Amino acid sequence: MTDLRKNRARSDSARGAGPAVGTATMVTILAVLCLAILSALSFMTARSESALARRYAQANADFYTADAQACAAVVELRAALREISPEDGDMRSAAAARLGWQIGSDGSLFRSFAVDSSRTLLVTLSADGGDVTGWVLSGADPTSPPPLGLLSQP
Repeated sequence: MTDLRKNRARSDSARGAGPAVGTATMVTILAVLCLAILSALSFMTARSESALARRYAQANADFYTADAQACAAVVELRAALREISPEDGDMRSAAAARLGWQIGSDGSLFRSFAVDSSRTLLVTLSADGGDVTGWVLSGADPTSPPPLGLLSQP
């Protein structure tokens, strides 16, 4: 009978039951798996935030390019109107039209500047060209950010 027990013990070890997986090993595997998932999620979030930041930067750059063009056009219009007497309304209108400005029904001057394919900067001046009465971003895409320091109006 002792031989039977020895044979049984030998057969159990010969079967190769394999190493025992302990609790510490299971916790380590779970921790590595969680860290791998967390790092993948962090990478995807960082990539999408980077794309969003680039889109915001481009939207702001486009606006400020149009803003600079509008400022230069206002300066140019004011310089042209300074040379013409205020009583000579027809010449003032002709000078404004020559520079790309339109005349509203109330005599105000306005001109639009393309920001991008969906947004326009509309600049409105008083009839004498002295005061800026409007500087409005129109057609703003709700998914694109407003320029820094400007409240957009659709």
